[in-house]
Amino acid sequence: MKIKSNQLSVIIFIIIISIIAFTLVFSGCGKKTQLKKKTDLAMVDNYNISISDYQMKKAELSPYIPENNDNKQNILNLLIDNTLLLKEAETYKINQSPEFLKTIEHFWRQSLIQHLLNKKIIEIRESTKIPLKDIVSLYDKLKFKYEMRIIKYTTNLNLILPQKAKDIDSYIESNSKQIDSDSEWFIADLFDIPSEIFFYFQNHTIKNNIWNSINSDDTTFAFFIKNTQANNIQPFEKMKDAVERLLKEQTEQTALNEWMKSLRIKSDIIINKELLKKL
Repeated sequence: MKIKSNQLSVIIFIIIISIIAFTLVFSGCGKKTQLKKKTDLAMVDNYNISISDYQMKKAELSPYIPENNDNKQNILNLLIDNTLLLKEAETYKINQSPEFLKTIEHFWRQSLIQHLLNKKIIEIRESTKIPLKDIVSLYDKLKFKYEMRIIKYTTNLNLILPQKAKDIDSYIESNSKQIDSDSEWFIADLFDIPSEIFFYFQNHTIKNNIWNSINSDDTTFAFFIKNTQANNIQPFEKMKDAVERLLKEQTEQTALNEWMKSLRIKSDIIINKELLKKL
């Protein structure tokens, strides 16, 4: 079995701390520290290491090390060393330093956000159902590749885009300062286009040789399809699960984005734009 670099690092680290812990445990013989509870696996001075501590560390390391008697001792040695290092950190009063407290606050916030997002994603996933007609509709659109061009610009510019493909190159060149991004002409199927355009394909009838616009408060995506060509894809029954999965992922992402927008709408947000410009 090939060991990945991060797995090897963990294994090497465990071996090193095991040697150190072995020395420390035996050097501590003769001290009067005793186990206080039946659920205590070890004691380091007045600090206990419980069975639950061991089980959590074991679960954390299980992808990297096999379960055997030697590694049981290695995991315990790691917990003992961690406890020794925590005691030493307290001696230096690192746990009271502003830098440490700020790090803890940042970690707490990020963990809280991640737990909330995970909870919301599960909630959305459980409520997302894709009708068969939507799967069939998207499959039919996957039968083609599209020669298209996508531009992005600030919504309030209200650009008047040319309606003939032959005029688009020169128009974009002459208005380049007003256009934030330009994909130039490319050919792709729906699996390879940006998500914003995918949603439009999913919910609209697509026509060639006209601009299709997707507007938000700040940004407009506009795309122009010049030509279509046949796309060699598998029969519906073989593609059904993949198409449904794609629709489900995109629908869940849309629901998550809409939820984030609703949080903004419900909140009173003030931005110091002058200060932002100076940063």
